[in-house]
Amino acid sequence: MVPAWLGGVGGLAAAVVSTIALVKSIKTEGGVETLKGAANAGVAIETPAVPRSAASAGIGMSTPAPARSPVSWTAWHESRSRYRLRNDSTHTGAAAKLTGFRDVTPGGDAAASYHGALPVELAANESVPFTIDKSLVSPSVTAIELTWEDSDGTERRHTLYI
Repeated sequence: MVPAWLGGVGGLAAAVVSTIALVKSIKTEGGVETLKGAANAGVAIETPAVPRSAASAGIGMSTPAPARSPVSWTAWHESRSRYRLRNDSTHTGAAAKLTGFRDVTPGGDAAASYHGALPVELAANESVPFTIDKSLVSPSVTAIELTWEDSDGTERRHTLYI
């Protein structure tokens, strides 16, 4: 038979270990949020592209593409696995035609998905819903590759970290 005091000590030790794990988890979550913010702020360079009019005219390589899109994107968590993606171009008023949405999380389980029809036109400040169905083994940060066309027809690509 196990003495009662041994059970009490074991329970106390379990409480201490779980408290330490909770504190570490909270610290890690703050670090992940900081990394996501820094990654999204520093990824202002989209994949260079050529406007469709130039590409169809065969000009392609000699025509310099605009270095930066007037469209910017943000995403936020609404509830459970529901999120929203917004054309956050209120400073420029630029519209965008979202043509692609793909989970590119390294080592991920393709948890992010958009269930609407593509392409979809999004004016500045308009948003669309999407989901991230994370499991216990999912990475902390989800990477989503967005593909869109600016209002002038230039194709763009950007990875958003959520």
